Amino acid sequence: MKKKLISIFLTTLFTFSYVPPTLATTSSTTISPIINRISGQNRYDTSSAIAKQGWPNGSSNCILTYGGNYSDSLAATPLAKKYDAPILLTESASLTPITRQVLIDLKTKNVTIIGGTGVISSSVDTELQSMGITANRVFGNDKYETAIAVAKQVTSTPSIIFVCTSDDFSDALSISPIASIKRDPIILVPNNNIPDSVKDYISSNKSIVKSYVIGNSDEITDNVVNQFPNYERISGNDRYSRNIAVNKEFESVFNLYNTIVTSGEQFPDALSGSALASKISAPIILVNDASPNDTKSYYKQRLVNASNSGSSSSNYNPSVYVFGGTAVVPDSVIQELGQGQVITVSHLSAVNVTTTAGTAPVLPSTVTATMSDGTSKMVNVNWAGRALSQPTSAGNYIVIGTIAESTIINVIATVTVADVNPVAILTIQQVQQEILGTWKTSDGKHTLEFHDDGTLEETEVLTGYTNIYKEKYSFSNPTRIRIVNSSWAEDDNFVLNGNRLEISNLGISRIRGNSNNFSNTDSFIHPSFSQSSISSNYVFTKVN
Repeated sequence: MKKKLISIFLTTLFTFSYVPPTLATTSSTTISPIINRISGQNRYDTSSAIAKQGWPNGSSNCILTYGGNYSDSLAATPLAKKYDAPILLTESASLTPITRQVLIDLKTKNVTIIGGTGVISSSVDTELQSMGITANRVFGNDKYETAIAVAKQVTSTPSIIFVCTSDDFSDALSISPIASIKRDPIILVPNNNIPDSVKDYISSNKSIVKSYVIGNSDEITDNVVNQFPNYERISGNDRYSRNIAVNKEFESVFNLYNTIVTSGEQFPDALSGSALASKISAPIILVNDASPNDTKSYYKQRLVNASNSGSSSSNYNPSVYVFGGTAVVPDSVIQELGQGQVITVSHLSAVNVTTTAGTAPVLPSTVTATMSDGTSKMVNVNWAGRALSQPTSAGNYIVIGTIAESTIINVIATVTVADVNPVAILTIQQVQQEILGTWKTSDGKHTLEFHDDGTLEETEVLTGYTNIYKEKYSFSNPTRIRIVNSSWAEDDNFVLNGNRLEISNLGISRIRGNSNNFSNTDSFIHPSFSQSSISSNYVFTKVN
């Protein structure tokens, strides 16, 4: 019988669920961090408060540095990290009373003094011993030798070193939590020459494979830098821009949720806080009364990143630790840094793809996202596990991918599949006529015989024997067949195209039926053949 064509094209045997796109809110969300100010009446009080904050359960080890000068203290933070110790400040001639009390409160057993007796008097050693505390000194004849002595205590086989000027505390302070987290030493040098102690350290440590130099040639000249192995400069126009450059370079070592803010003009509070910064894996952000825009931007981005990583069911408030009282870091400076603002996706560009049956569609790796602040940018799309492989029939498909931009957002792709040789759908009456007869798989082992009385016989040729199954069949629509017997029923999608019949049994790897006399239940095993691009389908060819 000659089929009459109509203008409705065949749809595929498998479908993808449609999920409406989930877009973020079009308004930006303001993030208010939890501000933790740690301060005291003076630098010694503040260093003690920082120690108690960071080591609430006590600390067997403490690092003791001179509170009147920063030079010997600059390289001490990695050693504090090694011993999991706070850094405490003291006066030169004797222990500052508050420092003494904190050592008692922390139940400290070992103190490492940074610097010689010209910096911290030997009377401090005696005082510590009278408290039942073992005192050890790490020092050299000058600040360069002291830094080298500390470096040797940090590690005996350095692979990375950080080189900073000894003439200013800010660069060493910026790198201190990073060097500590990575357990790498900090080396100090003057502006235009390299001390013998530093030369000897470099020559005796062939394990050094990388030297990070903090500062421009104004801070450390090229003739000094050139003597360090495989050096890389991290520079900036001033201490604040270098601070942000350092933090961005090593952003991956930081915890997302903690940020340190301290004065870029006064060293004592910051030096004490460097040990806590490394303990909680936080960057140190240097500020002044008028912080640069780069500093503000970096601070706000830290808040946004922390908020974005929190639970989607609640607003996550990141923590900011401010070292020093309002005379050192005024509240107005913190307010000026601003609050983070989450910029969300308000709209995604449409994704429309066309292909032909049997050819996998090529989905884009990026889409254009319009952000809530009015800007646009390209964002990556993950289609993993969701893309069409090789659609066998014409039709429209919905494929869902995702982007990760502030939150997980669905990307909807409409895939239009055109049949290479479009085939019109038959009516049920046409199907009932065209399906009558015998159909076989390409290997000849499986046969379907459709009779005009609504009976279907299925024959399966196996090694040494043959199974024959009988059941009833009917059609609910031109692409849906229902197969039943007295105990079960099965509905399957199918496509009838001339002498080709393809049946999909909806994820069931066999068509089940009763054998011969309807009393024995068996199964029609899924045949192996290559005609169908869908592995769970049967393909039969009409033989008469």
